[in-house]
Amino acid sequence: METAAIAHVYHVNNIPFISIRCITDTAEHSGAASFEDNFISASIIAKDITLALMNELSNRLKEMV
Repeated sequence: METAAIAHVYHVNNIPFISIRCITDTAEHSGAASFEDNFISASIIAKDITLALMNELSNRLKEMV
């Protein structure tokens, strides 16, 4: 929900916006213990997705030049 509020502000102001988020718990496995078990792997996944996206955008910009 936090990201939705930020995205709305960007949308209203016609500013491009993207959010990359990873889930650290599920309906069956929620709470602090689940977060502690999963936050490192979720962070690595988010980093990998961000780097892949940046690489793809960089390649597309190079093709345009």
